[in-house]
Amino acid sequence: MKTNTDIEPGLLPLFRLTIVLWLVIQIVRVLAQMVTTTAESSLYISPVISFSLPVTLFMLFYINSSSVQEQMGQWYLPTGLMITTVGPMIIQGLSIGLQMEAGLVAETTFATRSMEVVFFPLFFSMIFIAVQYGFKVVIIYILGTAVLEMISFGTLISIYGQAVLHKTIVFDIPFEAIAKRSLLQGITGFLIARAIHGQKRDRKALGEKNVQLTQYAATVEQLAVSHERNRMARELHDTLAHTLSAVSVQLQALSTQFDSDPEGARQTLKNTSGLTRDGLKEVRRALQALRASPLEDLGLSIALRDLLKASAERAGIDIEFNSDKSIEGLTPEVEQSLYRICEEAVNNAIQHSNAKGIKVTLSKDKGVLQLSITDDGTGFNLDTNPEDGHFGIRGMHERADLCDGRLDIQSEPGKGTTVNFIVEV
Repeated sequence: MKTNTDIEPGLLPLFRLTIVLWLVIQIVRVLAQMVTTTAESSLYISPVISFSLPVTLFMLFYINSSSVQEQMGQWYLPTGLMITTVGPMIIQGLSIGLQMEAGLVAETTFATRSMEVVFFPLFFSMIFIAVQYGFKVVIIYILGTAVLEMISFGTLISIYGQAVLHKTIVFDIPFEAIAKRSLLQGITGFLIARAIHGQKRDRKALGEKNVQLTQYAATVEQLAVSHERNRMARELHDTLAHTLSAVSVQLQALSTQFDSDPEGARQTLKNTSGLTRDGLKEVRRALQALRASPLEDLGLSIALRDLLKASAERAGIDIEFNSDKSIEGLTPEVEQSLYRICEEAVNNAIQHSNAKGIKVTLSKDKGVLQLSITDDGTGFNLDTNPEDGHFGIRGMHERADLCDGRLDIQSEPGKGTTVNFIVEV
């Protein structure tokens, strides 16, 4: 059995509307019968007014009370359905009993009037059961109400048995009317249960997809944080780590020069001071780059030109930049990878290769984008696996992998280095 928190969406508002319609139908029926009332029909109207309307008003209060729902918990909906089922059956029995006590011929009354009392509440209660609990419970409900109704009629026959025996009252249990109603309920319940089952299955699948999407979003966020941490590590490695390493070497040399070479010690101290200032500038530049992305403000082409111009002025070398005019509409991932790989390759050429000239080319041909950075520096031996311990080259490969690109590095000692980044766009 589901708890009150598991009630199907929209079921309670529909239940409330049904109770209101039931109340309106009863009022209209009673008023219509009172206009043409007779001694016979008054015996039918009296119990309807006395019992049916109070039951409906109670259900109207019950279904609209949030405090009752909280207190009843998982029994809230089953209790409401039980009241809307048993209440009309009691009213039906009272109206029939009063007519039989008066000795009225009720051959048509039992097949029409008495069935009208229970048809509306039993039919809609079955609909709510089909929506909430499924077709198996619908079958149990239909069989249960049919049996209860036949027991009720059987009880009336036993009470007024002599009158029925002497034919002063014509009364038979309306098996045909009960069977027809049960068949209609069964068909309707089956169709509703099938439709609701499909909706529940789709809703469950949607919920699972939402959970997967939430997990995927959390994973992407974690990856983004991890990638940003790696980028920060690379930036700090190329600025603060290099500076501190050089300062450490200078200070070790300074400690041995104090006594033997005072003049050399002063020059070393001066060099160390200048190196420290240059390192501080690089750290500030790296921190500024971490705080804001020039791509967001300037676009890829202008951002690359400004980057290369600043690098050329800082290092005092020539940097040539050529770019196709048709490069646009790139994804943020590709733009970021292009910018950071170019930045890393140029910094490596300046700081490690002692390059005097660098050429950067950005071109696009048949959906393939290529970034090429060539320098005339000292180069290195590819067989020595320069990635070991070098965050710069490793970072460029990570950037290329992020956008499904390919990074190719060509270098020989004394012949410079060429970095090619290729990606399909």
